[in-house]
Amino acid sequence: MSRGFAVILLLSVHAYCAALDLPLRGGCLCRGVTYSISVEPSYVYFCHCTMCRRMSGAPSMVWLTVPISAFELNNSDRLTTHKSSERFQRKFCSTCGTHILFARSQKPSFFEVTYGSLDNPEALQPQNHIWNSSRLPWFDWGEHLPTWPGEVE
Repeated sequence: MSRGFAVILLLSVHAYCAALDLPLRGGCLCRGVTYSISVEPSYVYFCHCTMCRRMSGAPSMVWLTVPISAFELNNSDRLTTHKSSERFQRKFCSTCGTHILFARSQKPSFFEVTYGSLDNPEALQPQNHIWNSSRLPWFDWGEHLPTWPGEVE
């Protein structure tokens, strides 16, 4: 991702998060795993890749990117890790199965956190869509957002 593009994304997140109360909090369905995020996410996006669809059972996933240093996880021993590809490790609650986050090998200082696991997801709005090339043809949420055929580099 180019530096200029990253600045635009960060400014976009800030515009959506102007009234954001930190820390953000979230957790799994059974509340056996909870977390807090002490900074505004650097990126909030829809992902249409096949892996996210199959993992979630939904037509798309919404993720937020946060620095690992700003992410505090409680009861991490209750997480199960699944290496879904060479680049991704996904973490789920071992009791209820909620997908909490994934780590990318190419972005080792960040986690991607599931938007739906936030206690107050309405506080954030996605800025764009990635993997639009895999998007289901009937999926039309957020048409006003920018789209990319794959990952944003």
